[in-house]
Amino acid sequence: MSKPRKKYNPRKFQRTGWAGESENAFARAFALASTERLSQQEIDSLSLSMLLPLDTMRTNWCPASFNLISHFYRVARIVATEMKIGLLTEACDAAWRVLHDLYETDGKPVPTASQYDVLRYMLDALLVLLPEIPLPVWKMADESSRETIKTRMTEQYLLLPEWARLAAIDVLSGKTVKDLAANLERTEKEVSENVRIAGAILYTLRADSSIPFPSTVTKLRKLGEQLLPVAAQYELAINQIRRAA
Repeated sequence: MSKPRKKYNPRKFQRTGWAGESENAFARAFALASTERLSQQEIDSLSLSMLLPLDTMRTNWCPASFNLISHFYRVARIVATEMKIGLLTEACDAAWRVLHDLYETDGKPVPTASQYDVLRYMLDALLVLLPEIPLPVWKMADESSRETIKTRMTEQYLLLPEWARLAAIDVLSGKTVKDLAANLERTEKEVSENVRIAGAILYTLRADSSIPFPSTVTKLRKLGEQLLPVAAQYELAINQIRRAA
């Protein structure tokens, strides 16, 4: 699947996001002073949400995985700015350069070993800090970034070929890639790759870190209950747009 040729700027939130621009100084100070923290269960879930997409990117180009890593980059950048954490800021600077280079690369880029290490270092730095980040700060950073990721993933879903979107829905409903490949007269590899990408996009749009990232078709098939309603919502919107055209 070709990538949209738009200038990628993961730092864009700095112009529109919460970090450093809050009009309510009291609310910002209150958030930083809060003693509430993420629970261990939430931290464990976030750890999987960060690391599984990165592992997926290590071997295959996946726009949803890329955007999820970009999301956590933006969250880390906000946290580093608001809490004045120099080491995390440096990790974000290095991660930004890698994300920018990957996006500007034609084809379906897979991170080099050094690029992977840079992204992993940024995520590890954020993970180590999770128990210390005030819960209101985390929520504000997460919500600020999710508006961006939702827009990008909606665009990516609309760019998918119709057969791939419907095949993903069939997999979520319990069908196998082998049967779908035969019906579509396509190779199992092609069907599997497109279904996995569609599933990852739906997962991102669901925005629920409590469910595991579907890094494989097998894992995706287990998320029918959670992701089929998301797919139905977007397919309905696509049909409405077609009828209005």
